[in-house]
Amino acid sequence: MFEYVFINMDNPLYQQAVDLRYRIFFRPWNIKQEIVFDSYEDTAIHMICLTEGKVNGYARLNYEGQEAILSQIVVDEEYRNQGLGSELVKRLLDKARLDKKDRVTLSAKVEATKFYKKFAFVVTGDSFSSPKTGLPHIKMVLQL
Repeated sequence: MFEYVFINMDNPLYQQAVDLRYRIFFRPWNIKQEIVFDSYEDTAIHMICLTEGKVNGYARLNYEGQEAILSQIVVDEEYRNQGLGSELVKRLLDKARLDKKDRVTLSAKVEATKFYKKFAFVVTGDSFSSPKTGLPHIKMVLQL
């Protein structure tokens, strides 16, 4: 059974979320863990997916005016293809709607655009290299 929980950075489970993000997104490219703590981290709305006390999914949401920014969506390899990522995205989109935001933006890995299109996100530009990893990403937006 999966449990979806909003947490703050003081929550003991927050470190598990940081470790998961680092392991999946940055360690394969030998990037230092401090990269996780970017300009969005302190003000983010953090959501985790738990099973038996273990963080196996994470996503965050930030607000800039009427825009919500969805980022760092990650699911542990052993829990993929079970709907966790979709549920994290759905719940954060619901949060943005509840908070009366106009749109949600994200920078997706190019190979993940099909996943976000399921939620009606649309591509809004050309691909670019992520400043953190160098991997090709693309901007996407969803009008709420």
